[in-house]
Amino acid sequence: MTRTLRTLLNASSGYVRLAVTAATIFCLTPIIIDTVGASDYGLWSLVFAVSGVVGLLDFGMLTCAVKYVGDAKGRGDPHDRDRIVSTIAATYVVLTVIALIAVAGLAFVFNRLFAIPAQQQSIALVLVWVIGVRVVLVSLPLALFRGILFGEQEITVINLAQAISVVVYGMASWIALRSGHGVIALAWINMIVAMVEHATYIIWTYRVVPSLRIAPSLVSWTLSREILAFGATQLVVNMASLVRVRSDLLIVKLFLPLSAVGVYAVALKVAEQLHFLVKQGLNVVAPLVAELHGAGERDKIRFILLHVGKYAIAPAAALAVASVALGHDAIVAWVGPEFAGAAPLLAILLTATAFAMMEMTASSVLAMTGYHRPASRAVALSAVVNVAVSIILVPRYGLLGIAAGALVAAVTVDTVVLPRLACRLHQIDYGRYVATLALAILPPAAAEYAFLTAARTWFQPRSLGSIAFLGGTGLLLYGLVFWHFSVPKSEKSLLSEKLFRRHAPRPLARAITAEQGA
Repeated sequence: MTRTLRTLLNASSGYVRLAVTAATIFCLTPIIIDTVGASDYGLWSLVFAVSGVVGLLDFGMLTCAVKYVGDAKGRGDPHDRDRIVSTIAATYVVLTVIALIAVAGLAFVFNRLFAIPAQQQSIALVLVWVIGVRVVLVSLPLALFRGILFGEQEITVINLAQAISVVVYGMASWIALRSGHGVIALAWINMIVAMVEHATYIIWTYRVVPSLRIAPSLVSWTLSREILAFGATQLVVNMASLVRVRSDLLIVKLFLPLSAVGVYAVALKVAEQLHFLVKQGLNVVAPLVAELHGAGERDKIRFILLHVGKYAIAPAAALAVASVALGHDAIVAWVGPEFAGAAPLLAILLTATAFAMMEMTASSVLAMTGYHRPASRAVALSAVVNVAVSIILVPRYGLLGIAAGALVAAVTVDTVVLPRLACRLHQIDYGRYVATLALAILPPAAAEYAFLTAARTWFQPRSLGSIAFLGGTGLLLYGLVFWHFSVPKSEKSLLSEKLFRRHAPRPLARAITAEQGA
């Protein structure tokens, strides 16, 4: 399989996985709310948000595995790969012990810290322990094998395992809720499914990398210093990313009643899934760039940086336009009019996601090519701006002020700091880069918005089916306009030759040469 075909397959499987995940959550969320009530649903969302903080104790080791395994693959050095993987495994043992202590501390203070009502405190305590232990004993240490598969670019297998896990979780949760169980049953189901999923990663890792050795004798304390230095920067990135995703619910709870957490959680859950959806293309960039860096193919890395941004922003912008035009109707038809306040929040969060795609593209390239320190500082700055603006605006604007924090951070930091740095380091004019993105995104976005606004006025969709059909038509229109006006003939030709010819190095070489000449 050629590198291009493998990359496209990895990215495509990611979109399929996210489509399955989004559909499952779309169907399951109203069932959970109807069964357990808005208050318990808010508690469920809050526990997940807080438990995610424990995941920070990964200390960037997952990203380390992706980078160093991919780099070793590019250099053709399996012995160095085994030394790196064994050293990361030893680090995970220590981190798991620390994380277990952190879960115990979280369980001790959770009810008092978040002023959980007395009738929900026992439920909250069980949720913290079950979800926390799942994170600490399953997701944290066994993430090593997922990182190895990512570094080896076996991403399609990961996406398939996750898609199946989500479907199994959704079906088991539906059965449990129909049988009269509550959120505690959902937590146990979540743990069991996670265990099976990670067992799949272990089995498949040794299947595709039969020569892999993980042994105490291969642990290198010299290498551990380099890994921990890289991991520290990725910890900053992970903290910043978690703050941007999870802090909103914490701020809501600190300033507003628990019922408001449920409203914001609906918008955030949809925004998260759509955010993960548009990131699927970027997920394959990191291991690919790591391999290219190890092989010394600098021109191809520059080509990726210049061209991936347009294709990453395009789906995010299309979804943001759809949410602005149809978000209110969709939310009301989905979970009821009491959650209508989630519609403007969703539009703001998805618009922020579209802007943030520039930062995510640049961050992946910088981290995999040795510029992880400035990348981590810029991502941290974005998180600080997000939280600060949210706290400043929430007293006056409520939930809208919290969502605005994400948008302000995306517009002021994500589109400037990291992309500008990446362009400078890879000899790309930043002004030209931004202009290229704007000219590619604005025409299809304008066409989609005009169509959806007019169609909504004419047809007045009310059911989920009619809204989905209208939104899908708008997304299709966006895609057609984007392909026709925003993708030049040279890129269409390159994609065609890469897909339909087994060995086609010359088209890429010509495209890189043309880009350098421009």
